[in-house]
Amino acid sequence: MGPRIYMHQPERPSIGAFDDREDATGVLHPVLLSFARKHKLVAVCCEPGYCPRGYLKAVCLLAEKTGARTYSRDYSNFSPEAASESLAKLARDIRSKHKDQKVEIVVALNLLPASDELEVAHQSRAIERMLKVGALVVLTLFPEARQLLDELPYHLLLTADDICEPPVSPIGATRDELDHQRLSRGIPVLAHTLLESLVPSRADQKRNSYDETLAELVDASFRRSLCNEELRLRLAITVLGKGSFSDLRYCLGKYDEDFLGELASWAPFFGASFNTRTFDCVAGESADWATFAMPLFARACKENADLLKVCLTSLGRRGEFERLVSFLPRCEARVAFDVALEWGPELLDLGELRLISELLNKVPGTNDGNDAERRRYLEKAVAAIGTELSFRDRASLTQSVDQLTDETVMLCDGLVGLRELLQMPGRGVVALGESPSGLQARLAAHYEAVDHLFNGRFGMAIQSLAPYAEEGHQRSITGNLLNLDMYLAKVFSCGSSWHNGEVVDECADYLDKVGAKGLMGYVWAARLVGEALSGEPPRTVSALRSKATKSGDQMVRALSLVAECLCLLRKRPSAYVLAAVNTAETTCKSIGWTYAERVAGIVKQVTKYQLGERSSLYRVDDNDGLAAISMLIHEISWDVDDDAAPVDLGRQQLPVNEMWLLVTLSDGVGEFSRDLGDQAPAEWRRNLDSAMRTCMGGKASKKLSESGKAEPEDLEGLARINVLGEFSIWADGKRVSERMLGGRSARAVLEYLALQKGHMVGRARMAEDLWPEIAIEKRGRQKVYSATSAVRKALLAHGFDEDIFITNKATKILRLASDNVSCDVDEFILWAKAAVESSADEKVCNAALRTETLYVGDLCNVAEDGEEYFAEKRAELRKLYADAMVAGAEAALRLDKRRLAARLAGNALFVDEMREDAMCLLIRALRAGGREAEAQRRYHAYVKRLSAKSNRVPSKQLERAMNEPIGELGGLGAMGRMRAVGA
Repeated sequence: MGPRIYMHQPERPSIGAFDDREDATGVLHPVLLSFARKHKLVAVCCEPGYCPRGYLKAVCLLAEKTGARTYSRDYSNFSPEAASESLAKLARDIRSKHKDQKVEIVVALNLLPASDELEVAHQSRAIERMLKVGALVVLTLFPEARQLLDELPYHLLLTADDICEPPVSPIGATRDELDHQRLSRGIPVLAHTLLESLVPSRADQKRNSYDETLAELVDASFRRSLCNEELRLRLAITVLGKGSFSDLRYCLGKYDEDFLGELASWAPFFGASFNTRTFDCVAGESADWATFAMPLFARACKENADLLKVCLTSLGRRGEFERLVSFLPRCEARVAFDVALEWGPELLDLGELRLISELLNKVPGTNDGNDAERRRYLEKAVAAIGTELSFRDRASLTQSVDQLTDETVMLCDGLVGLRELLQMPGRGVVALGESPSGLQARLAAHYEAVDHLFNGRFGMAIQSLAPYAEEGHQRSITGNLLNLDMYLAKVFSCGSSWHNGEVVDECADYLDKVGAKGLMGYVWAARLVGEALSGEPPRTVSALRSKATKSGDQMVRALSLVAECLCLLRKRPSAYVLAAVNTAETTCKSIGWTYAERVAGIVKQVTKYQLGERSSLYRVDDNDGLAAISMLIHEISWDVDDDAAPVDLGRQQLPVNEMWLLVTLSDGVGEFSRDLGDQAPAEWRRNLDSAMRTCMGGKASKKLSESGKAEPEDLEGLARINVLGEFSIWADGKRVSERMLGGRSARAVLEYLALQKGHMVGRARMAEDLWPEIAIEKRGRQKVYSATSAVRKALLAHGFDEDIFITNKATKILRLASDNVSCDVDEFILWAKAAVESSADEKVCNAALRTETLYVGDLCNVAEDGEEYFAEKRAELRKLYADAMVAGAEAALRLDKRRLAARLAGNALFVDEMREDAMCLLIRALRAGGREAEAQRRYHAYVKRLSAKSNRVPSKQLERAMNEPIGELGGLGAMGRMRAVGA
């Protein structure tokens, strides 16, 4: 026996592909050939995937190019005896043909089989004969065949540590490099498969090819040359994926740790470590590889069915249900059914309805009480989720929710409840065990969210769903339903666009793919909401109502009626619309859905208004958002000639949860939408404008245009800076993400320049105003430079290559390029001054209206940067806005536009509640419009504030506005208009 040399190679690129593929990177086969020329005999002892057969072929091809004679033999399917005989014959042939020739001979022997002592001696003698003739020998063998190494003469031994890719240092490595290391573990064939994603034509096939290669490695790891005990150990590690040695002891019972030591030394694929006493198999990174055909692995599973069952049960206890599902088809039917009976609800949640149904049909029931009860509830859950037909389960289940004790039965009952919620709102909470699992928590969250949605508590629904927003349960039924709940909550809270239905489509595709037809009612409901709110034609309303009627989903049927009514509002009013509204209201009442019933009642009010009906005195006992909207509608439709006083809306708070209804009624409902915009309180209108921009998408651009702000389509080739209300910057009609600006300094510089006269200022002056705490002037100027660079970079990333800054290096003055930049504050100041300075009342009113819509909010806040400077500018803009509103209110009174005058005066008081001239105008407008009660209330509230803040009494002008007869108030009515014209 000759000496053995262990060789550790330096760092080098990754190596080729698996089995018959060649060494794609061209690294290993030249190294093997050079080692063979130096050491004569090279032995590669490693697991599959490190030195495939294709690498040895590449060694032979490379040797032939230099004039060598090559011999290649593959012994992967040979018996030890056949391999010994073939080696002996090969040695004789080489000796007879090349005994006296001076030619290089290269012999490549692939995967010599594990042999006993007799055959090992025969094989080693044959290899010695080849070496004596002068042949260079490169051979590969698996670790279980390494007994041959002890009998070989002097040779170089290469192991997995020499061939695998060098590990990546966590310090300084990119995320892609760390992911590559985690998924490949340095195994050449896996590393090369992952690198194939760099080729564009193969990028889409990356995951599939990786899983296929991983499946080949797993199958090769269960070769028949291994003993049964080692096969069981490998099976447990492969199925579990990751864990500790105690997990192996739980699954295997007693086992010989010597086999585990062999795996740690020779099979890095399984990731066994005695330092941490854990294992981390490459197969644990994914379970998709289990879908490929693997005859050797399947044979091991079949022969060790008891071990496989214990391992799958362990996976269930760890909550790794996706991995459990991937191995379940490889079990015998009875074993698979036993596992499914214990973890059935979790498997149903993963969409395995077909698998569970097949097992229920294939395996007969038992008389065991606990298993029989689980089976009965599991069958009901499959029927509730998997069938679209009308479903009733309570009559057939003998126990109530309070009597359930088995957690599997509780979860089945919770899954049945998913369907019951569609049939009758307010099903109740799901029963939970002592240690709630992930599925239990998601079911409870869905029940709570649906309860909030049914009752119009959309903000609370978002709060309850927030913990599940980023958890990524999209591959489960409950995860998709939670995403759908969050989508509906955001839609009704005006927190997302009404035209974006991607979440609904994704949920529909998933439920359809897994066969959850019984839960499609949730998708139908979401689509009905999207069509009704976005103003699209009700194409699917009738079809969905028909499906809901057949399936018994009364909630969806009631929702379809209300959605149809909202769509019909935008058409020509008729008695048919009123009849449809009455039907919707009656249907909602019959199933106890109070919130939807009240919404239908409000739609009825609007329909009557469109048909020409006018209301008189109206009182509402409730004090919530729907009541406030109902009162507002009655005030809009109030008959002015009626002696009854109108309702007092001023006390009502902003209906946050019902803002969706205000947005719907404010768009496309004819004259009513215009009256709603005129009559709504100032605070409501501001929030309504913001909500419409969020919800209406394309229509929001139209509203933006009407408010004096340019449409995105009109901004092509221009940059737009908005600083009123919410900061935003647009380039070529596309909004630039604030995250791309790189921090608040860029926002501060843009807002500062937008507020400057001529949009120009010196860098030093800007730095002094924005960052007075910076004592060194050079640092301040550097901060300005960094901010402008960040803005340029962000605009360039959006394809806007025009420079919006003009810099004079001599004077160090920075200004905005007026040719390609516009600012909303310029337009606001222009229209506000026009309202204050114009002499014609019509022009004053028009300018005031443009000012009102442009001023969507106060000057935005840029954290601590320039806080004092921006506060001063904010106060100036608020005063200018109040002046414009007061001027507009005065002009509106002279034109006998009483409601407009009250609204503009209210706007002025909104920004300055102590402004007396605005209060005088508001009281006059209210009294002239017959709203004496509201005028009295606003007057007394103002007097109370005046006394508390300045210890003053009302002025004579205010008392005169409140107390003099209406006919004597100057500037009101027809006589007032005549006097204004005469003047």
